[in-house]
Amino acid sequence: ATELLRKAVALDPTFADAHARLAYRTIFMAYYDDPKYVDIGFEIARRAIELDPTLATAHTALASAYGHHGRASAARASFLKAQELDPGATAAVANIAVLDSEVLGRHDEAVASARRLLQMPPVTGNSIYHLAWPLLFLRDDATSDRWLTEGEKRFPDVPRLQYLKAALQYLRGEEAVALARARKIVEDHPAFEEGLRFAAELAFLTGAPDTEAHVERSFRRVPGLASGYLLKPESHQTTYAYLRMARGDRSRAATLLDEALKNAYLALENGNEHQRVPFEIAAIHATKGEEDQAVEWLEKAVAAGYKDFGTLGRHPIFARARGGPRFQNV
Repeated sequence: ATELLRKAVALDPTFADAHARLAYRTIFMAYYDDPKYVDIGFEIARRAIELDPTLATAHTALASAYGHHGRASAARASFLKAQELDPGATAAVANIAVLDSEVLGRHDEAVASARRLLQMPPVTGNSIYHLAWPLLFLRDDATSDRWLTEGEKRFPDVPRLQYLKAALQYLRGEEAVALARARKIVEDHPAFEEGLRFAAELAFLTGAPDTEAHVERSFRRVPGLASGYLLKPESHQTTYAYLRMARGDRSRAATLLDEALKNAYLALENGNEHQRVPFEIAAIHATKGEEDQAVEWLEKAVAAGYKDFGTLGRHPIFARARGGPRFQNV
C-alpha cells in the first residue's frame, strides 16, 4: 500500500489525500518495524495539511503520530479537527477511542467514542474491534463475550476479533485455550504482524516453552516503545531482557535494561503521557530485583491510566514483588 501511495505522490506532488494516506500507513508501520516511521509519517502529514488544511485524513494522520508519542492533548485536538472537517471520518472516531483506551486507560470514554462507529455504516469487523478492546479492560466479561461472539459470527475472517477473544479467555483464566487460539491465528494468518505480536506476549504470560523465540523475534523486529501491546505493556526489549536474566545472562540483560530505561526516561522528558511508559520503568526495576522502585512506578502507571489488574496479578516479571502490601494495594 505504501509503495503505491509513494508512486501516487511522485506522479502528483500536490495530491494532498495521497500524502495523507501515505502518512497514516507510514505511521502504522512503526507497530511492526522501525519506530522512525512515526517521525517520517508526521512530516508527510504536515505536508498534506500544507497542501489542503481542510483534509480530514491529513489531520487524522497527524493525530496518530502525536498519539504514538503519547502526546494526548495534541492528538485529541487533531482527531477532533478531523471529525469537524468530516463527520463521517471513521478513522478519526476509531482512533480517538484508541487514544482514550490504549494510551490513557480511559476505557469507559473509549467505549462511548467507539459506539459511534455503529451508527457510521458500513459496520465492519474493525468497528466491533474498536469497541471490544476497551470493553475487555472494564472487565464486564459477559458483555465482552457477547460482542466478540457476535463479531466472530458476522466477520469470521477478521483476525483482530479472534485475538481479542483470546485475550478475554486469558483474562478469565483460560490460559491454555487462549494460547491455542492465538497460535491458530498465526497458523491461519502467518503474515499478520498483530497476530504474531499477540502470540508472543501470550506465550510469555502463560510460560509457553517456545516463549523466548517468539519474544526475541518481536524484539528484533520492533525495538523500543513504539510498538503496540494488548496485555503486556512493557517493551519487547524489556521482556527479552527478563528472559535473558532468567537464563543467567546477566551482562546482556543489564545492557538491554539500561538502554530501555534510558529510552523510557527520554519519553517522559518529551512529554509522553502513555500509561505504558511508567509501566515500562516498573518492569525494568522488577527485572533488576528492585521491588520497591518497581511498585513505586506501578503506582505511577496506575495514575497514568493502567487498569489491567487481571494481567498484573499473573505477570511473570512482577512475581517477586507480588507479596508486598503496596503491590496488593496497586
